[in-house]
Amino acid sequence: MARRAQPLGIATGLGLGAAAVTLALALGTIAAVAWRAEGAARLGAADLAAVRFTLLQALASAALSTLLAVPVARALARRRFPGRGLLITLLGAPF
Repeated sequence: MARRAQPLGIATGLGLGAAAVTLALALGTIAAVAWRAEGAARLGAADLAAVRFTLLQALASAALSTLLAVPVARALARRRFPGRGLLITLLGAPF
């Protein structure tokens, strides 16, 4: 761990690159749906409802994950408590 603040340098560029790839994939998926429907004007009500549901569900999942993950990450980084090792193991299990 650094003793003082360090400039981000290349990490900032990598973060912006990751954001650009994520945005391109999201917009590319929507474009593929529109292309498959032979243009955005040909999207039916069911198609638009599916796209709307997907976007809302993704937004809700990201918000809930962030709201839960930030306090847990802060607690894991700053505190020692019973079960901390088990919690770290459970959180790392999917990887």
